[in-house]
This record gives sequence, C-alpha cells and structure tokens, in this order.
Amino acid sequence: MFVNVIKLFTRRKLVTVLAVSAIIVLFVPMARSRVKPYYSGEAVNFNNQIYIGTTNTGILEIFGLNQDKLYRKSTIMAQDGSDFYDLFFRIEDYRLYVYLVNGDLFKYDITDPYFPVEVARISDNSQDSFTSVLKAGNYLATVGTKGVKIWNDDLQVINAYDIKAKSVNNISFSDNGDFIYNYSGKNIEIIDTRTRERVVSAWVDVIDTNHNQKPLGDDIDGSVYFVDDSNLRKISLSGQQNNFEHISHVGYDVASIPGRNYVYFSDGYGVVRSDKLSLDPLAWAYTTDMGPVDAWAMGIDAVSSANGDVVVVFNGSSILVLDDNLELIDYYAGVDQDLRPTEPLRLSADKYRAAPNSRVSLLGGGFGAYEDIEISFSGNIYSVEADEFGKFERIIRVPSVFPGMTDIKVDGQRTGLTYSVAFEIE
Repeated sequence: MFVNVIKLFTRRKLVTVLAVSAIIVLFVPMARSRVKPYYSGEAVNFNNQIYIGTTNTGILEIFGLNQDKLYRKSTIMAQDGSDFYDLFFRIEDYRLYVYLVNGDLFKYDITDPYFPVEVARISDNSQDSFTSVLKAGNYLATVGTKGVKIWNDDLQVINAYDIKAKSVNNISFSDNGDFIYNYSGKNIEIIDTRTRERVVSAWVDVIDTNHNQKPLGDDIDGSVYFVDDSNLRKISLSGQQNNFEHISHVGYDVASIPGRNYVYFSDGYGVVRSDKLSLDPLAWAYTTDMGPVDAWAMGIDAVSSANGDVVVVFNGSSILVLDDNLELIDYYAGVDQDLRPTEPLRLSADKYRAAPNSRVSLLGGGFGAYEDIEISFSGNIYSVEADEFGKFERIIRVPSVFPGMTDIKVDGQRTGLTYSVAFEIE
C-alpha cells in the first residue's frame, strides 16, 4: 500500500492528509505478528543510568540505555508461572526497587539489575487481587478488585478508596498525593484524597475503551492532562477545559517531567511535545516508521538525563528511546513469542577455581529459544546455541593468564540478556 503523507501545521491543529492507492485500513496493532506488543511501562534515572521496565510480555523485562544503546539487562518471572500486570520503580535509601503485581504485590531490589533480589511478597487477606501499582505522593498505591490501597514503607495498608479502575494504568495520583485522577470510561474524575469528594467530573471523547489511557496530574497548575480519541485535554480543578485536536482516531498516554512547561503525548501515529499553557505542539515525530513493522505509539514515559529529556515510547513491536527533540536514539525490537525466554536467567559451572588449560563445564538457561550465545572468559571467546528451551551446555578451557579473579560472562545475541559468574584462575 503506497501512502503519501502531507504535513500541514496550523496554530490549533496538525493535519495529515493520507493519499492511499489501495483500500484505507485502520491500523490494528500487531494484527498478524507473533510478537507480543509493547504498550506500557516505566522509566527511571538511577545513578545517571536510565532503566526501562515493562511487564507486557507477562514477565518483567528490564532495559538499560548505555552510550545511546538500548540493552535488555534482565528479567523477573513469577515463580508460579502467572503473568505480572504492572510495575513501579522506586528509589529508596539510595537503592533501586521495583514493585510488581500479579494479584499479589512483590518488591524486588534491582540496584544490580543482573541480580534482582525478592524483598517482600504480599497476599491481601481481604481477597483483593492487585492489577496496578503506582506512586501516590510519598507512598505506594495499588489498584485492585477491592479498590485503591495506600501502603507505607513497611508495606502496611494505611488508607483505602472505593475506586475501581477501568483498565490497568487508568488511575493516577498528583505528585503530592492530594488528588486521584480516574478515567472511568467516559469521564475524568478528580477526587480530593483528604475529603474523598469528587471535585471534577469532565466528559472525554473515547470510542474504544479497551486500552490504557492514563491521566497526568500537574501539581504546579492544578490541572490534569488526558489524551482521548480526538484531543489532548487540559482540565482544571474548576472543570474548565483547554483542548488540542490531534490527528489520530485514538489517544493513548501523556507524560511529563516535573518542572517542565510542556507535556508529551501519544496517539498511535506518533508522539507530540505540547506547551502546557496553550497545548500548541512544539515538536512531533511519526513513529510508525521507527524500528520494525507493526509500530504504533501507545504508552510513553519521560525522564531527565544529563543530556536532556529521554522519552520512552512503547511502540507496538518495539520500545523506542527518543531525545527531547523526538529524534530516535535507539530501539529494542520485540522477539517472536515462541522464541522468548521461558525461565529466569541462570549460569553455573562445575568448578569455580582451576589452573590454566583445565576444562570447565558450563550450564546456562533463561535465554531465547535457539539463540546464539557468546561466552567470554579472560579474552577467550566461545559460542554455543541454546536449545528450544533457551538452555545450553558448553565445555571451555581456563585461559593461560596470570592467576587471579575474573568472570565467565555469557551474552545472548538476540535478546541482549547477559549473565556472569566469578572464577578464580590458580
């Protein structure tokens, strides 16, 4: 299908005219692909390292941006084989943690993302099944079948609200925790957490209610931003609206960095940076031709870095990383479902100290099916192919180098997963 795209800009609207030489087809994300789509996730800057997380494949995938390259660092899978629904990064006492939900609530220390450590697991005694986890001021919040719960640092419930979510990520809090923003299907509700009263209920234009659409609150101007199926909307605490009509038939997500005078939003076709006051577009990028096919901009997040904003786009068949001018930095392409890892990453050896030229037998797992694996051992490189379960065996020799401690490192060439164990050369 041949498409000519003509971009026109007016003060209130971006218009795209599509001249199509065949039948016009509305985009259905991942319609024929065997790749599970990336549609939501989070990003965080921890010790000047950008981390990205998503649970869209049912497991937690953790990515890192290193020297403008995006790598998948590790995964966390539920021990009972169930899917994780949502995640939330949180920095506590100079350590990085991730909270996960799959009905239960989990807390992992991922300060070293290669070696995540489970810190806590909570099963609610009221039979609440948690589907979402998020920031609520200085606290943690969960959204589940019994409503919204607020948790302290000891993972004890200190408050609760009888608010039900339309979908995962359709509820958010203001940064200071004073307001809850709830997209209920046809309306945006602003709820005062102190009085529990609904301050505002504003109609929004949503045709397809079967996808995540997250409200974004702004503590500075007291407004909430929301992308519906026709407009980016700014709704004040008085109920007054300011709208900007986007080019798509569906809206997805909006993100910002505290203190910035603009927001980013996604509408499937791409991402727009808009002025908070006027909602006029300041920059935009079409992401349907970024990365692999089946691209469709859904969830987004934005974090600050030493080089400016980093904008993360969950773009269907890939995860995109853009700069604040919405130029592509790098992307990670999704993997065919049948080739994805099916168990946690691991590596073991039959010995962890030996003399040069000794044989060492390695056993590994948690990689992709039939993935090429590279093994590095003090300058020596070996290769092996994983089996259909992502497992491998390989006998290597201890290199002839000076005695001392070193690592045996394995790298998945398709998934980008990596793992290492310490070894002493005698």
